[in-house]
Amino acid sequence: MPPKRGIFFYLSLMDRRFRYCFFLIISSFLTSYAQEVKEDSFYREDQFYFGVSYLVNESKADSFNQEGLSSQFSLGFIRDFPLHRSGRFAIGVGLGYERNSLRNNIRWNLEQAQAAFSYVQNPQPFSFQSLSIPVELRWRSSSPTQYAFWRVYGGMKWNRNWTLKTEQQQLLSEWIPSTYLSLGYNTWNLQLAYTLKPLFANTSLMDDDANIRLLSLGLVFYLF
Repeated sequence: MPPKRGIFFYLSLMDRRFRYCFFLIISSFLTSYAQEVKEDSFYREDQFYFGVSYLVNESKADSFNQEGLSSQFSLGFIRDFPLHRSGRFAIGVGLGYERNSLRNNIRWNLEQAQAAFSYVQNPQPFSFQSLSIPVELRWRSSSPTQYAFWRVYGGMKWNRNWTLKTEQQQLLSEWIPSTYLSLGYNTWNLQLAYTLKPLFANTSLMDDDANIRLLSLGLVFYLF
């Protein structure tokens, strides 16, 4: 049974430049963090979040199979911009980090002059990381003094993707937009997300039917 891995393990896998950028922007958000306590005011719901999701690998190829558990770990910060004096409607803009592990029967051969793929049994997992920029419309049943409430958040996020293996970087789409919806009560929330662009970049190697899109189903936890 693999050892349990905490948040700091995944943060240690981030590229140093992205890790520095991530913490720099988070720090700037925190320095401007403020939450009003007056009733009927433009109070904020700035929030840290982290989540775990199951990734459905979608492909139209007949030979494609998803094998094992594909997963995603995410964390980040959302800055809240109220749209109404009640504070119940807002726009959220944030920055996050995601680590993805895909398990399917695609194996890439990168030893040739041109990369090629095949379908095999029990290939190695394909892992990549992302810097995520979410922009969302937010509704909640909260007030400045009520901290347990219902929420519905929906929007778009743009992911800048990279891998720790240099030779695999050529395979990934550098930027992938996704649409998502989160709903729940208090800290516990369900989240559904779907990528709007194929995962692999080089369509000359893999046509649209064989390419992969990701549907994520999971839990996201909002803190503070």
